[in-house]
Amino acid sequence: MKTLFASLVLSAALATPTLAQPGQDLTRLLTTFESYAEKSRQQWETPGMAVALIINDRVVYSKGFGVRQAGGTEPVTPETLFQIGSISKSFTSAMVAQLVDEHKLSWTDHVSDSFPDFRMFDPWVTREFTVEDTMSQRSGMPAYAGDLLAFMGRDRDQILAAMRHIQPVTSFRSQFAYVNNLWLAAAKVIEKQTGQSWEDNVRRRLFVPIGMTSSNTGLEGLYSTPNHASPHIQGRSGVMPLGRDWPFARWVYTYGPAGGINSNVLDMARYARVQMHGTLEGKTLLSPASLDRLHAPHVYAGGSPKSPATSIPEVGSLSYCMGWLRQQVRPVPIVWHNGGTTGCKAVVGLVPDSDIAIVVLTNLGGTDLPEALMYKFYDLYLGRPDQDYSSQFLHTQKARKEPSPVRPNPALPPLALARYVGTYVNPAYGTAQVEVAGNGLKLTLGGTLSAQCSPWNRDTFSFEDFISPTEPPQLVTFRLDASGAVNALELPFAADSQAGLFLRTASTP
Repeated sequence: MKTLFASLVLSAALATPTLAQPGQDLTRLLTTFESYAEKSRQQWETPGMAVALIINDRVVYSKGFGVRQAGGTEPVTPETLFQIGSISKSFTSAMVAQLVDEHKLSWTDHVSDSFPDFRMFDPWVTREFTVEDTMSQRSGMPAYAGDLLAFMGRDRDQILAAMRHIQPVTSFRSQFAYVNNLWLAAAKVIEKQTGQSWEDNVRRRLFVPIGMTSSNTGLEGLYSTPNHASPHIQGRSGVMPLGRDWPFARWVYTYGPAGGINSNVLDMARYARVQMHGTLEGKTLLSPASLDRLHAPHVYAGGSPKSPATSIPEVGSLSYCMGWLRQQVRPVPIVWHNGGTTGCKAVVGLVPDSDIAIVVLTNLGGTDLPEALMYKFYDLYLGRPDQDYSSQFLHTQKARKEPSPVRPNPALPPLALARYVGTYVNPAYGTAQVEVAGNGLKLTLGGTLSAQCSPWNRDTFSFEDFISPTEPPQLVTFRLDASGAVNALELPFAADSQAGLFLRTASTP
């Protein structure tokens, strides 16, 4: 491993910054942090990562760790490009804020004014839905509603059209539920006001003026950059790269306004400085009023058992803002957002009251390593008690891993397989086609996702997860009417539309 000083980006003006505790030394802090970061990276079996630290509006540290692809030798550097996932949401909200600053929009404008085809399940909610609501995660829809549509190859317009069929599970603006689809509606508003695509806007309004010279959007943008990190997942025999030809590689870019930016820690450090101050090197990009609005709580989001921080003392409650989370931590709050694609995980954490920030980008999906390093840096800088977040988060993640379903014993045999054959329809997800295949059934969803289904128990069949074979098997259950005829099938992962029911078409024999 390179020495600490070989990788520091250290300004002379920051050689001895003011730290929280008397006698603290920047070099000692960075040495401690770097050692912990590398130990944690290995603990999480993450092939590569890059980190940047900002203190007093200066990048005081940037370094790459590990390799760009498991089994390879090309090292990660501060210039290595990663998928940043949902941190992209804050770029979308920043562009809306710029339009508000330019008096082209108001936060409380109705979405349908700019996007007349916008529809939610409830007509009243459709009428009342504001630009701010698209970015506040309080729509009433279930979490991650409609995400499967991107894996099915649906485009942005098709995903937006499906939203009208997604039934709410809470009342409008009452509870937090994280979704990606509404960020496509926010992008529609931006595009209507500017006459340019979301991709063109993010380049013109943010990448260029901030000086994010290496950042881009799209699958081609990632893989056409020689120095890029390959996305990885945990496979059955260890960490494995997904590769450009992975069938679902484009899904995150379909959701571009919610997760489709590629960047490196040097560019993201410049972006973090803008989000801290609204300005960069004398150039104003966001007004103080808009910056406050972006970082202000809109809905309580904390307390979920799935939060990696729930087992950590003094890591407080969360609120969702607009593309950011605000966390009440002593002595001062953190404003942050993570980003998870299928093969990468990242975080940007801001502590405006202490003028510090951190960027962590990794090339392994499903890890809480970036958040662990964010809290570690916060503690080191502010002199809080030492805690091993990485080990605690890893333990929590293993504990919350979804168990595989247990097959009944004895299991009942299915009906004659031909009785299940047919075409089934769901208003959001389209058709599910069922055919006999060997000793089981073949299920094709939306014409794109296909799985071999094996008998499980009477009218329930099991199949490997469409997207990741390391996930627990999925179940499909057929429903019978009073006469004993099969009239529907149920897919639990599609429960956000019509309770996951696909109704058999009348034309089915």
